[in-house]
Amino acid sequence: MYVVIPFREEGKSRLPEELRREVGLAMLGDVVEAATSVGDVRVVTADPAGRLVAGELGAEIVDDPG
Repeated sequence: MYVVIPFREEGKSRLPEELRREVGLAMLGDVVEAATSVGDVRVVTADPAGRLVAGELGAEIVDDPG
């Protein structure tokens, strides 16, 4: 089974601007970690930091060309 997780750099728009990036990446890490217990994880993103977080947790990265 595959778990597909989309991640956008501009996500979490309801948070204050100074927190968006840090919180978004932390949430991505939490979701990827939880999803790996269910199956193989693929993260679809064009964000370099998102790719790094997901890759460090063992997710396969799929490029999002926009």
